[in-house]
Amino acid sequence: MPPRPGETAVSCRPSISGGACGRRLVSLAAIVAEATIEVYAGGVPTEKALQHATELARLIGRVRRLIRGRVSRALGAEKQSLLEWQVIANVKWQGPMTQGALADHIGASAASVSRFLDRLEKKGLVERVGDASDKRRITVHLKLKGEAWYAKWHLVPMGEIHSVMSRLTAAEQSRLQGLLTKLVD
Repeated sequence: MPPRPGETAVSCRPSISGGACGRRLVSLAAIVAEATIEVYAGGVPTEKALQHATELARLIGRVRRLIRGRVSRALGAEKQSLLEWQVIANVKWQGPMTQGALADHIGASAASVSRFLDRLEKKGLVERVGDASDKRRITVHLKLKGEAWYAKWHLVPMGEIHSVMSRLTAAEQSRLQGLLTKLVD
């Protein structure tokens, strides 16, 4: 059955989509385009605008679950963990950072990141260093073993992410990045 106006038919493999094969997905671009022309009456969004916003949030969540699932499975096949990669990769890319900033970057609670850092420290992958001028400020640093872990394993998750994102052209990826950045800034 051909897609209706404003929709895109999506073919997929069950292992990637988590069982959503055959369902129609409303095109993200179509939702954004329609939502931008909605007229607000007296500053209150219309029902259609609210539905569009909800659909956008649902699609963003699905994309997040798709990527996390693929990365987690790929790392799990190598006896590595998603959280380990998230912590090590973010400290590698951003440089030393506080536990709170790290938790924010990976979307986890500060308490769970603290517990996980305990394990990574025991493995010799990271170290927490107190700030000389402010003893309350503790930053997370990669140790040489953490750098080696990154060098060995980073292509596994990044390949999965690239596989999903390569469904978009470079221009589409750039536009999506701009739109998503606008939402979080």
